[in-house]
Amino acid sequence: MRTHDDFAAEAREKDASSRLAEQEGLLAHQLQYLYAEVLQLKKERYEIIYTASWLVVRPLLRLEEALAGFARRLFSAAPAPATTGAASAEAGETRAAEPRRILIDVTGTVERDMGTGIERVAKDLSNALLAADPAHCLLVRCDKGRLLECVAPIGAKDRAGDTELAVAPGDQLLILADAWNYPQAYAGVFDAVHAGGGRVIVCVHDVIPELFPAVCHERTVALFGPWLRDILPSADGVLTISRASGADLRALIEDKNLAHRPGLSIGWFHNASHFAPNSTAKAREKIAKVVQDHAPVFLCVGTLEPRKGHLVALDAFERLWAQGHPARLVFVGRRGWFDYRLVARITTHPEFGRRLFWFDDVDDAELAFLYAHMSALVFPSFAEGFGLPVIEASRCGKPVFCSDIPVFREIGRDGAIYFALNDPAALADAIRRWEAGLAPAHPERVLGSSWADAAGRILDAIKRNHWAFHLA
Repeated sequence: MRTHDDFAAEAREKDASSRLAEQEGLLAHQLQYLYAEVLQLKKERYEIIYTASWLVVRPLLRLEEALAGFARRLFSAAPAPATTGAASAEAGETRAAEPRRILIDVTGTVERDMGTGIERVAKDLSNALLAADPAHCLLVRCDKGRLLECVAPIGAKDRAGDTELAVAPGDQLLILADAWNYPQAYAGVFDAVHAGGGRVIVCVHDVIPELFPAVCHERTVALFGPWLRDILPSADGVLTISRASGADLRALIEDKNLAHRPGLSIGWFHNASHFAPNSTAKAREKIAKVVQDHAPVFLCVGTLEPRKGHLVALDAFERLWAQGHPARLVFVGRRGWFDYRLVARITTHPEFGRRLFWFDDVDDAELAFLYAHMSALVFPSFAEGFGLPVIEASRCGKPVFCSDIPVFREIGRDGAIYFALNDPAALADAIRRWEAGLAPAHPERVLGSSWADAAGRILDAIKRNHWAFHLA
């Protein structure tokens, strides 16, 4: 007769088998995508190999590759004493002195502020932290191993008035931007912080370059992995942009037995956006035309890169179009990497300009216009750190169709509509079911986060030791 232990063992075996099948499916999806990309590149190579442009492109590509490798070898922060293994300690254990000051690092906005992405997140978070706790938060930047207190506001380029700052016991250096892109700026800083009795808190955002290196930009992979391994032995705390990303980081440390500082704390916060619904926003004629009649419009927002799932969306809508569906699919996002096959398929598609559109230069006002006039958002990514368009679309009261991954369940809650990962047929079926009233969406139930909320969670972690968990 079978016992309870027998059933429990069988359940664990099925769960492990399910996870393995999911991992195999993701690998197969990436392989298929990259194979199509190789074929497209081979085709385009034949078109340019004998032209003068190739004489310029080839040495530039080699130079970019060489510079990425040089930066990885030359610029790395000196590691502090490390430990391996990742046995969990109970969350909430108090080990550090009461924080004296929170030193918000703005080196990123001085070194390479592109005005988008992580730099915008870092600036918004910095402003929210200054507003939440002006008595204890101040801006600093790193320069040749020194910490300088910033006199000018965030984003200012004139730093002549910045003065050197001495770290005191209890100070917390908080790094919010993508420090892996300029690790040389932090050389020696972490040792100085620890020597002064302070702590180092780093925002890693997510670990997608480690989990899915084959579909990330080669420069990011070359810099991020070595930087992460350098920073973990120096960081007292790490913050990610979602609970799911924090769990991914913890699993990565445990699975790969990565060296880390003893007592490393891991926490998370939720990204936010200043985006506000605006039904009166204006748009250029080519964009306004897309929504002029009564055809349903489905928006897909994100840089053209493999993990965003644009091809899954396109395959799904081809199924709908084959059945006579009038839906329009609108891609909004700049070109990224490994996108040659995707771009070729979009721009040569029979429906391009009719029921398929791609805009790579949309500003905030035009994005608000599209959100206001769309029928729903489609978000078929297989890997995300957060998923900001889910929040933005929901603020407009619009349904969101998400691939069924943990971070989207965390953000979309029971307000989004989910479909099987990397399954165009499932997405097409979800849209038909929604239109038939069989799969209702509840945008009001989707996570509503603000920068004040994010700052509050960060302060709870740093000042009150409210981390998700600690590692031994």
